[in-house]
Amino acid sequence: MCDRNMILAALYLGLVKLTFTKKDGTIRTLTATQEPMRIPFHKQPKTTIVQESVQSGTACPVFDVDLQEWRSFCWDQLLKAETSGGVVLYEKDEMPCVN
Repeated sequence: MCDRNMILAALYLGLVKLTFTKKDGTIRTLTATQEPMRIPFHKQPKTTIVQESVQSGTACPVFDVDLQEWRSFCWDQLLKAETSGGVVLYEKDEMPCVN
């Protein structure tokens, strides 16, 4: 089962490769972070992003380090989460990513 808090912690501490299904049905992979030092100053969020993503329950905002833009994914559409060091935090089986 997916542990959102573990993925959120990894995002806050560094880079995570995320693979998920977009709303249009296509599969997307991106390298994401919520680590403030990796996000340009002019693109820093005004609020604590981790708190918002936990409270919202459905979507998680992340900074795409390749495109240098904010994106979000739906937790229940997450297929895989892997750290930059190759540690697989989650890989979809039969259980959706929930609290």
